[in-house]
Amino acid sequence: MQRPVVAITIDHIPRLCSLPSMDPVRAAETRPETLHVFPISTRRGHAGVIAMLFLVAAGVTIFMGAPPGIESLKWPMIIVGVLALAGALVLHQRRRRRLVITRSGEQHYLSVEREPVRLWCPLGVSGDQMNTRVDKLWIYDVWLKLVDRDRGCGILLAETRGAACGPERNWLIGIDKTVSCEPFDARKFGELAKLLAVVKGINAQYERRT
Repeated sequence: MQRPVVAITIDHIPRLCSLPSMDPVRAAETRPETLHVFPISTRRGHAGVIAMLFLVAAGVTIFMGAPPGIESLKWPMIIVGVLALAGALVLHQRRRRRLVITRSGEQHYLSVEREPVRLWCPLGVSGDQMNTRVDKLWIYDVWLKLVDRDRGCGILLAETRGAACGPERNWLIGIDKTVSCEPFDARKFGELAKLLAVVKGINAQYERRT
């Protein structure tokens, strides 16, 4: 006896791999969006200072003379200075980072590329400025500290300004010392003021929600 043939079309096959798709508008809202990027660096090392010390000592020994006891050290000083300078240049490139402010849905956070840093907004803000006079020239050290909303961690950003740039006007007074932080350097003049303005604007959004 011949068995009946049952025709199976593709419409009869359960579509097991078909999953409900997310609304494109909702997906776009929840996708992290980079809002601002600031160039920073990890804190300076001592290779550059060591290089300059050795090169200056070698230059003084060569052009101004030196006691016979250290005359034979001028070439070793030059070699060490050049090697330290080359190492300082390599380290300077490796120190470069990017501070990124990102929005994910209704939340904002600050992160540093290649560093275990992520601070959720609204951020605690504090800072200070110190003036130092070096041979009739003023040097201005500016600091900005940003702390996570849960006050678990933070970052301390530093900017050194010369006499031509002058001090940062109407800057913060008093650094919050209750929270430990990771130190970084700003790579451009005026970046801390721009960052502070951005953070204040984001914090204001959270204040309006409450």
